Amino acid sequence: MSASLWPLLVDVLLLLATIGLLKPSGLATRRARWVIWLAFLLGIAVSLAANIAAVHP
Repeated sequence: MSASLWPLLVDVLLLLATIGLLKPSGLATRRARWVIWLAFLLGIAVSLAANIAAVHP
C-alpha cells in the first residue's frame, strides 16, 4: 500500500514547492525561500530516482 502512495507524495511535494516558488517573493523570508527551493530540488531528485528504479533491465 505504501508503494502506491509514494508517487502521490512526491507529486504533492513538487506541486506545493512550485506554488511556493511562483508566489511573490516579498511574502516569504530568505530562509523560507531556501526551504522551498530545497523541497523542490528534493522532489525532483526523488522523482528521478524512482523513475530510474522503475526501469526494467
